[in-house]
Amino acid sequence: MFSLFYGLWKYIFTKTEFHVLILGIDKAGKTTLLEKLKSVYSNVEGLPPDRIVPTVGLNIGRIEVSNSKLVFWDLGGQPGLRSIWEKYYEEAHAVVFVIDAACPSRFEDSKTALGKFFGMRICKERHF
Repeated sequence: MFSLFYGLWKYIFTKTEFHVLILGIDKAGKTTLLEKLKSVYSNVEGLPPDRIVPTVGLNIGRIEVSNSKLVFWDLGGQPGLRSIWEKYYEEAHAVVFVIDAACPSRFEDSKTALGKFFGMRICKERHF
């Protein structure tokens, strides 16, 4: 009987968790996007853009929307860090690839990075 009530309790009050991967080349605005999302959708005040430093590794942000929890993984975009993208992609439910529209000189770098991402083994296996 306890398991029935526990199951009902869990169904009513537990929020489904989704993982969102934020990718892009270095200085594309990934962390700025994450901070803006946090300030708009939660009571947490995000960092102002002038206080954001380049990501070395990973930033994590959590937002609750409706009956869901969104966990954002903001991964560094430096060429040396792009090799870890594949490891996080396996657990992600969605991917956001950020391109800095104000910097056309880096469009080709973004295109190359996105192409390499699509070429990763895991993307091919999951029919991305």
